[in-house]
Amino acid sequence: MVFQIERLEKIKQILTEQKSADVIWLSSYLKVSEVTIRRDLEKLESEGFLKRTYGGAILNNDTAGSSQTGQAQQMQSVVKPVLISDSARDLGEICLTLVEDYDVIFLGRGESNRALAERLYERTGVVVFTNSLMVLQIMEHDRKNKVILTGGEVDYVKKVMSNSSIGIPFPDIRVNKAFLHIQGADLEYGLTVNEQEDAWIYREIKSKSRNMVVIMEGKVFDKIGLIKVDDICGGDYVVTDSSIPEDYKRCFYKNGIRLHQKFDL
Repeated sequence: MVFQIERLEKIKQILTEQKSADVIWLSSYLKVSEVTIRRDLEKLESEGFLKRTYGGAILNNDTAGSSQTGQAQQMQSVVKPVLISDSARDLGEICLTLVEDYDVIFLGRGESNRALAERLYERTGVVVFTNSLMVLQIMEHDRKNKVILTGGEVDYVKKVMSNSSIGIPFPDIRVNKAFLHIQGADLEYGLTVNEQEDAWIYREIKSKSRNMVVIMEGKVFDKIGLIKVDDICGGDYVVTDSSIPEDYKRCFYKNGIRLHQKFDL
């Protein structure tokens, strides 16, 4: 439970860095009700720190004058609070069960990985390598674990650090588990993605990871992306939802792939 004093400080920090935030996102991030968040915003507005808007709040211009400038401010502005769907949270929760205290992991970009990052406060001593600026943002207040950006050039559209496009080698790291999304899964054509950078990341991290955790939303089955990154059974774990077709289940079981899925009750 986050007490009001700590909660108000967190809201102040978020608004100082991001200049705005919405009630739904703050409620999810701080794990309190939307009613509680609205009361907090009302209090901070009475102190002159912010101005409430429909569905959220913006930093008071007088307060904003003392905020960060230059490159640091530019980095903060590229990452804005975003909503995470319930289905992605379900997959993120499954991924959390695969993370142990003091694990060293890699989180690629993707909604379920952001959901996992939100839950890592339930673990201790985890080292997270990531190319996702959103994962970095989510974990910035996590004092129990450590997050390290892979480095490279900032891609302001995809909100990731890009290496392949500018020829910067991927860091020489070793991780216990790598969590990566794919955009297509087909029994014949294998695992595919739609972005060259995602393909490069997959291939680089596979050579450095003890276990590959491939996140497959139900919509990716029988779909083919632009770039093949692996055979259909190229991962060690598959995390998916209840809509996985039976022939894929049989394929994974036959080849020793550990399947973790959400069941609709």
